[in-house]
Amino acid sequence: MMRAMIQLLLVLLLAFSPSVHAQDGTPPVVDERARLNAVRIASMPDSDPVSRLLMLLEARKADDATLYALATMRPDIVEQAVVPRYKRAVAWIETLPASELYRMRQGETIIRNRDLWRGEEEARAIALGTSFGFKEKKLLAIRIGPLEGRVIRVEVNAKGRGGTIDKATVELAWPSTPTRDEESRDTLSKYFGARPSRVDTGAGSLLPLVDGSFEEPDTLTTNWQLEDAVVLGVRSPVSDVRIDRDVHLDGNASLRVYNTAETRLFQAVVQRVEIVPGMRLQATTHHKTDNVRAEFQQNEGDLYLSMTFEDLYRQPIGPPLIGRGRLATHGWEPIEVTGVAPPDAAWVRIALVSALSGTTWFDGTSLSLQ
Repeated sequence: MMRAMIQLLLVLLLAFSPSVHAQDGTPPVVDERARLNAVRIASMPDSDPVSRLLMLLEARKADDATLYALATMRPDIVEQAVVPRYKRAVAWIETLPASELYRMRQGETIIRNRDLWRGEEEARAIALGTSFGFKEKKLLAIRIGPLEGRVIRVEVNAKGRGGTIDKATVELAWPSTPTRDEESRDTLSKYFGARPSRVDTGAGSLLPLVDGSFEEPDTLTTNWQLEDAVVLGVRSPVSDVRIDRDVHLDGNASLRVYNTAETRLFQAVVQRVEIVPGMRLQATTHHKTDNVRAEFQQNEGDLYLSMTFEDLYRQPIGPPLIGRGRLATHGWEPIEVTGVAPPDAAWVRIALVSALSGTTWFDGTSLSLQ
């Protein structure tokens, strides 16, 4: 009886928490307080899954007006704060002991066996487990930890038939990417009664970088161009640069670059966007690597995203601004670079480069005003 009462109280708590939206389909009114609070949350670090999870936990404290304002900047975070399938997992995380939250912040994987559940943690663990269709008496444990440097995975384990263990998962704290953010906005338009579209002007607005997720046919000849980046003596063999539809972070494709010790000509994948002087810009991409290393005459710094300001005639104004990626083998990680367009700037040249042996993938590239 007591456990049933706890579950009922939990359902009521989730139903009437601060992030419940208006029932009349009218979006919340965003005042200056809500806007500033949203900017504060959106400005939190987000370079890894743990940082994004901390942002999500902070968003869970916000009221609906703040969440609507935040959704114009970080719809991914708001979707996870309000949609039940994610919200139940976040609600359980909020009940973890401080010592476990500290371990999680250090990037550790935590396992909470059933005999550790107490009070509100127990109620929310049961609510999460039964939402996957598991019977309460079959629940065994919940595991949480980073996966591939990309997301936080919450895994519920329950007793299966014949001594097996059944598992169900939910992924949180995924990286913000153009295609995935639009999917979040579609979801949130139903929740708020209006679409929380990204701001069109000012800080946070996107500049018209085309197909930053490499989805369109022939995008390497129509939207992006190949230009020389590094030449080691002769111009052959050339980097293997292509679209990969088997590996992707955003949408259904990514850019794949493969090189060996014999590669002599390494190419940049480039796109130019019109700008005006004084703009403060941030270019962002995500990269994943498989055994990337420096061999022979290669330079360890030649895995990067660059932003070069150019004049009306597309001549560089100063050296490129560079954000370097990480070598070896790892999952999806962001690369960012920020700069202010100087006088006489008419274009910004965005370039993705991997001039090292091994395989590098790029995806979810964007350019925004800061």
